[in-house]
Amino acid sequence: MVLCVSCSCINCNIDQWSVEQSTICYNKTREFLDWTSPLAIPLEAAVVLGFLLTSVMMVAFVVHFQSPVVKAAGGRMGILMLAALATAYLSILAFIGKPSFLKCILRHPIYNTALTVCFSYIAVKSFQIVCIFKMAATLPKAYDYWVKKDGQYVCVWVLTSVQVLISCGWAIYSPPEVVWKSINTDRLLLDCSEFSSVGNILQFSYNGLLSLLCFVFSYMGKELPKNYSEANCITFAMLVYFAVCVSFFTVQIIKLPEYITAINATLALASLFGIMSGYFFPKCYVIFWRPELNTTQHFQSAIQTYTKRKSGSSRR
Repeated sequence: MVLCVSCSCINCNIDQWSVEQSTICYNKTREFLDWTSPLAIPLEAAVVLGFLLTSVMMVAFVVHFQSPVVKAAGGRMGILMLAALATAYLSILAFIGKPSFLKCILRHPIYNTALTVCFSYIAVKSFQIVCIFKMAATLPKAYDYWVKKDGQYVCVWVLTSVQVLISCGWAIYSPPEVVWKSINTDRLLLDCSEFSSVGNILQFSYNGLLSLLCFVFSYMGKELPKNYSEANCITFAMLVYFAVCVSFFTVQIIKLPEYITAINATLALASLFGIMSGYFFPKCYVIFWRPELNTTQHFQSAIQTYTKRKSGSSRR
C-alpha cells in the first residue's frame, strides 16, 4: 500500500543497501503516512474526537469546580490533567504527514510528558487517599505537614520534572532524525529513528514505573468508600497502558515497516483513551447523569458508612 509516493532513480553504486553489488538503477518508491491515506483518516478522526471530549470534560470541571466529584478528582490538578491529555492528543498529529526533525522531536516527548502528569497525580492522589483513611490517625503530624506544604503538588512537579529532563536530554544529546528504511528493492519508508534511542526507552520505562505505582496504591485503597475508591477505574486505565507498552515493543520486533507509524499512533491514542475513559468518564457520568451523587451529603454518608463498617469489623 502506497501511503504517499514520490519516485526517483537512485544509482545503486551509492545505494547503501547494494553498494559494490550491482550497477542496476532502481526506481525507489518513497512512502510515509500521508494526511489523506486510508490509514491516516481514522487516526485524524480519533484525535479530533479525543480532543473534543477532553475539552468538554475540562469545561464541565470548570463549571462544577466546587462540586465534591471535581474536588475528589483533583480540582485544579484534574483540569491540568485534562489539559495535558488534550495536548497529548494533538501531539499524535506529528505521526501524520512527511516526517521532519521537528515532528520527530514532538512525537514522544510531549506524549510521554503528558502521561507523566496524569500518572504522577493519580499515584500521589491514590497514596494520599490511603493515608487519609488508613494513616492519618497514626501519623497526624506527618499528614498535617503534607497538607500544609502542598505535598501532592510538589510530588507531581518533581515527578514530571524528571520526565522533562529525560526528554530534554534525549533531544539535546541524541535527538531523533529522519531516516530511510528499506522495505524491499523498490520501496523506501521515511520515518523517525526514535525507537532505538536510549532516551525514548527511558521515557516509556519511567511512565511504566509510575503506572505500576498507580496500580499498587489504587489497589491498597480498594476497600475505601466508593466515592474515593478508584481501584477498578485506575486498574482499567493502567492495564490499557501496560497492553500498549507490550504491543509497542512487540510491533518493533515483528517489523511491519509500511504500517509501523500508523500502529504507533494507534497505540498512543489507545493509552490516552484508556486514561480518559478509566479516570474521567466515571466523574463526568456523575456530573451529567447522576447529580444526586454529586453532593456533600452523599460523600459524608459514604464516609460514615465506611467508618461504621470498619469499627464494627474491628470489634469482632
